[in-house]
Amino acid sequence: MTVFPAGFFVDYDNDSDGDLIVTTNDHQLGLNTEHIWLYENFNTNDTFDLQFQTDTFLISDIIDIGSYSKPIFFNYNNDNLPDIVAGASTTFGKSATFKYGLWLYKNTGTTTSPKFELVSKDFGGLNSYAQSHLAPASGDIDNDGDDDLLVGNFDGNIIFLENLSGGIGNAVMATPQVFYQSIDVGSNATPCLIDIEQDGKLDLIVGEANGNLNYYHNTGTDSEPIFTLESELWGGVDVRAELAVTGYSTPFMYRNENDSLYLLCGSQSGYVHQYNEIEDALLGEFFETTDNYYQYDAGNYLALNGADINNDGNMEFITGNLRGGFQIFEKDKFTPIASPEIPSLLLIPNPTRDQIHITLNNFSGANSIVSIYNIAGEKVLQLKNNDRHISISLPVTFLPGMYFVTVTTNQTLVTGTFIKL
Repeated sequence: MTVFPAGFFVDYDNDSDGDLIVTTNDHQLGLNTEHIWLYENFNTNDTFDLQFQTDTFLISDIIDIGSYSKPIFFNYNNDNLPDIVAGASTTFGKSATFKYGLWLYKNTGTTTSPKFELVSKDFGGLNSYAQSHLAPASGDIDNDGDDDLLVGNFDGNIIFLENLSGGIGNAVMATPQVFYQSIDVGSNATPCLIDIEQDGKLDLIVGEANGNLNYYHNTGTDSEPIFTLESELWGGVDVRAELAVTGYSTPFMYRNENDSLYLLCGSQSGYVHQYNEIEDALLGEFFETTDNYYQYDAGNYLALNGADINNDGNMEFITGNLRGGFQIFEKDKFTPIASPEIPSLLLIPNPTRDQIHITLNNFSGANSIVSIYNIAGEKVLQLKNNDRHISISLPVTFLPGMYFVTVTTNQTLVTGTFIKL
């Protein structure tokens, strides 16, 4: 681990001695895979005996493709189950070899319950081209019944990956066409394909590092597109944060249930901007409905894509970011009847050594049950309660670590956590 190694002592197995976790404190040249190393302490904190256990502590069971993940839904094997193709900036592990490519995850679930499994870390064979910050977009560009890929890169250009499968079986990608149609938006091209004018021909929208959008109208045919630049500041879109020099726009466009065009645009700041009133202002300025569509900061250098992956009639969104993982967002299907006060509890002191004081807010606590669970989910203490203020002396059997507290009545459940030193 050559760049900024950072070590931390953590009692990860709760055996009262410190184990060593090492990672990098750099997100540009440091490792971004195989980068959380665990050394277990087989002795005491006075005489350490640290033995290496794994280089993927915590991350072995999650998706992490390195950095700057840009996932999209893609019909890989023509089974009507949306798969995932994701571009990365670079993947850098202990081999000390930078890898560049598209990661493919096949959907092995059902129409209502998707499940994604890794198939390839170099789908389309782009690793040998050593082009970073890959950003894929899918669409049937040549109108032959299968989804092709356009892939943006760090240099601001587009790579064309033609799908030769003809809509039968697994996708078969042709030799990449680099610098496709001489498109160059400067830096960090992020393409999106959609038929803007509903003339049967896919048009091309491309985001870039400056935070604006470029609109390329298809002046060719539905099988031999010619992408002609119409606007470099399309719709007046600018996703730069206040006083920021760059914005890193990542567009995704779709039509809603009323067949109206909507534009969602990810950004360097981690927020999703939404625009509508697009058809009436193709070369004018769009209306920005919100600069935080998710109502959530999903991570810097956010990229997104959408599809109905569970057949519920609503679009789900997949999001990537600087950290290299994926997040999936779905529509909230619950409509609150009212906005009641949410009962809560206060735990002090926290962390604590031998005593915890619980204060219940917004309800009396009468006829309630207080339960404490350890990190393994085992109930280690339970008592009946009739007060808003509860003081508990922690038994000596409580080992250092995190504990969960629940207070329940017939109508109420509130939870909290505290740390025992």
